[in-house]
Amino acid sequence: MKIQSLHIQNFTVFEDQKFDFCDGINVFIGANATGKTHVLKAMYGLSQAKRDDTSNAKIPRDSNLLALFNAVFCPAERSTARLIRRSDASATENTAEKEGTEKTAEIKMETDFGLVNAGIDSAGFGWGSSIPDDTPAPLFFPPREMLSAYEGFAASWERRELSFDKTYYDICRHLEPLVLKKEKLTREASDLISYLTDILGGSVIEKGGRFYIKQPDGTLLEAHLLAEGHRKLAMLVRLIANGEIEKDTVLLWDEPESGLNPVLTTKVAQTIRQLAAAGVQVFVATHDYLLTSELSVLAEYKQKPDVPTRFFAFSRPSDDPATPVSVQSGDLLQDLSDNPILKEFVAHYDREERLFAASQRKEGTAR
Repeated sequence: MKIQSLHIQNFTVFEDQKFDFCDGINVFIGANATGKTHVLKAMYGLSQAKRDDTSNAKIPRDSNLLALFNAVFCPAERSTARLIRRSDASATENTAEKEGTEKTAEIKMETDFGLVNAGIDSAGFGWGSSIPDDTPAPLFFPPREMLSAYEGFAASWERRELSFDKTYYDICRHLEPLVLKKEKLTREASDLISYLTDILGGSVIEKGGRFYIKQPDGTLLEAHLLAEGHRKLAMLVRLIANGEIEKDTVLLWDEPESGLNPVLTTKVAQTIRQLAAAGVQVFVATHDYLLTSELSVLAEYKQKPDVPTRFFAFSRPSDDPATPVSVQSGDLLQDLSDNPILKEFVAHYDREERLFAASQRKEGTAR
């Protein structure tokens, strides 16, 4: 499946926003609380709802979609009406109750299989067309790695003993399949596994409900003893090896840079490009200057593998948190007139320059 576009109206921080995506790498940048993760979760929720609503004929489609969005977004009191954009950002009441009007939110996702949409009001959801069941399932890669938390996580979540949203539960279930498909992997997938295992210093195996890195001498190193950045890469190895990430998969990756040092960040950028070259559509939400710059430079100078890349900058035109977020896009970072990551780095350089000048003046006065 490929997601071609998304149109969001009155949903969380968005009033009316349209996204046109590319088939390769789509990078979301912006300050905190500008809705990057909300867009990833909206696409994931719609894609997941399509599958789950056909799994049990006794569950009404709108009720099941309601449950899925509740599980993915975790609004207070499990009220999806709280996902409708509020004019007053400090409001605690539902929008319809506070403003005395019946506001609705709508999400439309255009895919190569057709339109999928949802509407939210005080009563619940409405549902549009569905996607064929044999479409590869989308994957949501949350900011926190789950390899070290895998043991017993799914069972505890199902018993409602954990407050994590459904994306963490789902990724654990994707890590679960024990019948690996390495012998059936494409050349691109095998090459990517080799690239990542070289970084990790061994292969990824599961034993007794735990994950390990099997080192060249046969020694098993627990995932818990790996650095967090390496555990993220190990998760990718597992998901590629067991066929959960394959051609036509949609990968929604929230903050891949979390827990990574700069050396690994550049390798993750290359990994993302190799995934896209293998037919995976990748969506990344990030705050990292190095990751976004690396992806932009590789796209600008047509470094192999050459894959389509698009950048989306999320911002508010004013400091008022109730102001709706707007989004601009471009094929390179320099195409964006509003780049919040670059602005902060420039501001950091200016602060350092002022401090250096002040220290020089102080030193000269002391002499």
